Amino acid sequence: MVNDKLEVEPDHLDGASAKLVELADGNTQTETYLKEWLDLPSSEGGLVLRGVIDVIRDALTSLQSNYARLGRVTSESAAELSSAAQMYRTTDRGIAEALDRTYAKDGEK
Repeated sequence: MVNDKLEVEPDHLDGASAKLVELADGNTQTETYLKEWLDLPSSEGGLVLRGVIDVIRDALTSLQSNYARLGRVTSESAAELSSAAQMYRTTDRGIAEALDRTYAKDGEK
């Protein structure tokens, strides 16, 4: 059995949150890139390339959907990590204050 206690550094959670925010922000650049390079009008290519264009457009639709979901999940994860960091700070501070009060009472005796 392992007797290691769980220790959380709120600043580390904030650091991970900041990295996820950067990743989410970069996700919008990906969406712009996809639209620039894969959004082809169906009129281009005529009958010869119509099948290829349709496949590319289907891929674009899938990629846009996936990146939109990735952006949401990444942003939500960043927010949750930030909230967890704040919760650990508050909880740790509250426990420390309660412990300080018990020491003060013991010292008064």
